[in-house]
Amino acid sequence: MKRSRAFHKRREEDVFLSIKKELYSKLGTRIEVTTDNNFIEGMLITVTSEYIGLEVNDGYGSGDVIYVRLREINQVWDQSFV
Repeated sequence: MKRSRAFHKRREEDVFLSIKKELYSKLGTRIEVTTDNNFIEGMLITVTSEYIGLEVNDGYGSGDVIYVRLREINQVWDQSFV
């Protein structure tokens, strides 16, 4: 059975909505995120429809914020369960 582009687009949106809901529940917790090129560890401070914001600590107390596009994320780990 051949599926339409609209079906696949809707399915993709459902997956991202599910991911966003899970990330919203993790606001304020420390997480680890992997992309194709990076491994980022920090406190999840914001979640939008396009990206997440992580406050990272480089050891010098700078507290820089890094924004990662949701579509670039391969995996997320919640450090509180480790």
